[in-house]
Amino acid sequence: MVLGDLGNQIASALSKINRESKIDDKAFTQLLNDITRALLAADVNMQLIQTLNANIKKSVSLQDLPSNFDIRRVIEKAVIEELTNLLDAGHHAKQPKRKKANIIMFVGLQGSGKTTTCTKLAYYYRTRGWKVGLVCADTFRAGAFDQLRQNATKAKIPYYGKRDESDPVVIAAEGVKVFKQKKFEIIIVDTSGRHKQEEALFEEMEAISNAVKPDETIFVLDSTIGQAAQAQAEAFKDRVDVGSVIVTKLDGHAKGGGALSAVAKTGAPITFIGVGEHMNELEKFNTRRFVQRILGRGDIESLVERVKEHKLDDQKELMKQIQKGKFNLAMMRDQFQNILKMGSFGQIMQMIPDSERQVQFGYDADQFQNILKMGSFGQIMQMIPGLNNMPKESEQASQKRLQSFLVLMDSMTEEELNNPDISFLETSRSRRERICKGSGVMPHYINELLAVYKPFAAAAGKMKKLPFGKNGELPKNPQQMGKLASMMPQSFLKQIGGQSGFMDLMGKLQGAEGGDAMKNMQNMQSMMKNMGSMQKLMRKRRR
Repeated sequence: MVLGDLGNQIASALSKINRESKIDDKAFTQLLNDITRALLAADVNMQLIQTLNANIKKSVSLQDLPSNFDIRRVIEKAVIEELTNLLDAGHHAKQPKRKKANIIMFVGLQGSGKTTTCTKLAYYYRTRGWKVGLVCADTFRAGAFDQLRQNATKAKIPYYGKRDESDPVVIAAEGVKVFKQKKFEIIIVDTSGRHKQEEALFEEMEAISNAVKPDETIFVLDSTIGQAAQAQAEAFKDRVDVGSVIVTKLDGHAKGGGALSAVAKTGAPITFIGVGEHMNELEKFNTRRFVQRILGRGDIESLVERVKEHKLDDQKELMKQIQKGKFNLAMMRDQFQNILKMGSFGQIMQMIPDSERQVQFGYDADQFQNILKMGSFGQIMQMIPGLNNMPKESEQASQKRLQSFLVLMDSMTEEELNNPDISFLETSRSRRERICKGSGVMPHYINELLAVYKPFAAAAGKMKKLPFGKNGELPKNPQQMGKLASMMPQSFLKQIGGQSGFMDLMGKLQGAEGGDAMKNMQNMQSMMKNMGSMQKLMRKRRR
C-alpha cells in the first residue's frame, strides 16, 4: 500500500483525539506531536513540518471556536487541508491535445525507473485511445534500447531506435520526425539517466531538448532518495524546462512522503506516481484524493473514473442474461477480467473508504453521491455472491488467486465455459487433469473456482423470478425487493443493517437516477454508522 505507514500513523493520531472526552490544548499538542513523528519517519523536511503545524494551529484556535462547533471535524479538516498543501505544487501541468503531435521528453536520475515509466505512460495513453510512439535516445546505458524494445513490444506500442547510431540527438530528431509523419498524437522520447554533477550528460540533455523542442519535459524521480529529491529536481529545472514530475517506487518505501513534499516545493507539479512494477501501475496524481486515500477515507472519484475509462459501467448484456436466469463460467471469467482491468487489489482497496473512520469523522456526502452514480457495475460489485466465498487473505494473495482462476478458465473448452451445469467438471477426473496440466495450476484451485461459481449461478437462477423493468431497472415493490434481499449473502446483509438496510440502499441507488439521491443523507449516515457498528461486532466475534 502506498505510504501505508504514514497514513496509518496520522489516521491513528486523529482517531486518538477523537476518543478524548474533552479536547484541550494538551490533547491538541499531542496530536501535532504524533503527526510530526509520522512525517519525520517519512523523511519530510523539518522546516516543512513546522510550517504545517503552525498552519494547523492557526486554523484550529480552540479558545475562539464557538461551543456548538464540532471540534473534531474542524481539526480533521485542518489536518487534511495542510497535508494537501504540503504536497501541492500550486499549479497544474500542461495537458496533451488531441489530433496533434505532443512531444514529451523524459529526463531523470540513473536508476530512477525512467525507461520503464516511459512505457507505462505510453501504455496509459494508448489504453485511452491515443496514438502513441516511443523513441529510445539513451545511448549511454548498455541495454537501454533492448529494455525499451521489450517493454514496448509487451505493451503493443510502436518504438524507434538505432543500435548503430551513437549520437542521441540524431536518434531523437529522427524518431520524432518518423512518428510525426505517421500522425502520432503522443511521442515520448527517453533520454540517458544523469546526475546533477554530470555536466556532459546535462549538455546532451539540453541538445536533445533543442533538437526535438518538446511540448512537455517530465522529470522522473525515485522516491527512495527522500527529501534529497528537492536538490535534484531544482538542478534539472535550472537546465531544461521541467513541466512536471513522475515519482516512482512509491509502493514500498518509507521515504516517499519526503520525496513528494520536497518535489512539490520546487513548483513542478507531480502528475503521476509509480505504485508497482506492472504496466497499469502508474496512477494519475491528485493531491487531495491522495491524502484522503492514505488516511483511509478512500477515493471514490478515482474509482468511478476508472470504471468509466474501462467502460465497465455498461453491463447491459450481462444483466439481460442474469435476468433470464442464465450464468456460466465464461460470464464469470469476463467479470473477473473486468475487476483486474481496474488495477491491483491494493489500488482498488485504497479507493474504498474505511467505514470505521467514516463513522468517526462523518461521511463525505459528495463521495457517497459518486458511489450512487457508479451504475450497474457498482451494484454488481457489491452483490456478487461468489466474492464473499473468497478466503480472507492478503491483497496480493487474493489477486494471485483470482489470476489462477482466470488461467484455469483459459484452459477450458468453449463447451465447459458455456455450460451452466458444472457437474461434469466435478465428476470427470480426466477433464480436471487436462485443465490442470494445461494451466499449470494446482488441482485444489478447481474446487475453489467451482465453490466461487455456485453462488453466482444460484443467484442468477433466482433473479429470473424477479420482475425487472424494460430497461433492466431493479424492482421497486417492497415485496419484490424483499425477495431480492433474500438472495444476497448474509454477511453483506448484516453489514448494511438487514433487509431494511438493503431496501434503503436500493432506494438510494434508484433515487440517484432521478437526481434526488441526497435528500435523505441523515438516514444514509445512520446506515453507515450501523454498518461500522456491525463490523466491530463481527470482528469481536471472530476473536
